Amino acid sequence: MVRFKSLLLITLIWVDINVFAQNDLLQLGAENLSMGNSYLFQENAFSGKRNPYTIPYLKRKQIGISVQNNYLLKELSSGLISLAVPIKQFGFGLHFQHFGSNNYNIQTIGMSSAIQINKQFSFGIGADYESLNVSNYGRNNLIKIHGGMMINLSKSLKMALHVYNPLNNYNQQLVTSFNNEEYSFGIQYKPNDVFNLNIESYMFQNIIDVKFGANYIYKKQFFFRVGVSVYNPMFSFGIGFKFKERSNIDLASSVHPRLGVVNNFTYSYEMGKEL
Repeated sequence: MVRFKSLLLITLIWVDINVFAQNDLLQLGAENLSMGNSYLFQENAFSGKRNPYTIPYLKRKQIGISVQNNYLLKELSSGLISLAVPIKQFGFGLHFQHFGSNNYNIQTIGMSSAIQINKQFSFGIGADYESLNVSNYGRNNLIKIHGGMMINLSKSLKMALHVYNPLNNYNQQLVTSFNNEEYSFGIQYKPNDVFNLNIESYMFQNIIDVKFGANYIYKKQFFFRVGVSVYNPMFSFGIGFKFKERSNIDLASSVHPRLGVVNNFTYSYEMGKEL
């Protein structure tokens, strides 16, 4: 019976990865989920996990906690805690994530660093130590690296590039298609301080996915976000609230026509003096 449950969970994880371009397992907080799982330009506590090149642009150190449930199944839930620290033109990130249940779980510890070369260009790299455990099958540990850069083309236009796991490290014994290499490219249009639109493309396993995400800020305190993913279409939305100047609460959901709903709750806090 336990062996059957393990096989069932592996199947669900495999479907989850392939249908959502691996981003459900990635989990970068509610802002990411609500904007169609686009992540190349987000500047918050979770930046170090996939886009560390934005950390030097943060005004304060940030710590965040995020809880996500996929398709209303507790076996596909995950928790994430992440820290982003800007120091002058440098940035550093640290994160820990737990995904799954007792029968199938993935634990990830990651570190990242970044440097802002000038006002137009920043670069970041990172590494994840990943432990994958399947009951009655075994455990496997992997190290995956990633890196990317962001270019400010103008006051309202940014471009970003990112590559994850270019060495294509994955567990051939437990999950044959888990987290292959991913290449990302995106453009952000931000005409003012209250609105931005992200258009991002992702290539993985010979598949190209395009994601759109929009964010509107009302009175510097309320955030309204929507997003779509083109490959195996998914619609997402979310809201955020900033209070006491440093605390943020964000809620997000995404809806897939066959697999169901993904929900995320995120809390983040800004620490220290403004840079």
